[in-house]
Amino acid sequence: MASVAIAAPAKKAGIVAEGKIVFTTNCAMCHGPEGKGDGAAAAALNPKPRNLSDAVYMKSRPVDTLRKVITEGGQSVGLSPVMMAWKTSLTPVQIENVLAFVLTLSTPPKVKKAK
Repeated sequence: MASVAIAAPAKKAGIVAEGKIVFTTNCAMCHGPEGKGDGAAAAALNPKPRNLSDAVYMKSRPVDTLRKVITEGGQSVGLSPVMMAWKTSLTPVQIENVLAFVLTLSTPPKVKKAK
């Protein structure tokens, strides 16, 4: 039986959806459900969690740096030591999925042009 190839947009949507689940479960407590740095635990943290919806900041950070922050924690790249390392709690696939979701938080939704 031949396998069916998944269309690239559908595959990416699945990765982002999986990443959202990981983010909601593990990251939203600090970063907030929309990544604005306003999660329930944010008030007790110093420094405050990063606003992941800030497009200017997020575009200034290479994807490899963002991946390293998630994997090895904030202090691994000179950021907050409060941002924990997830490499022992998440699989490499989960880290890639959550990174894919995080990258969508600072990207404005595409608007369909009227015909």
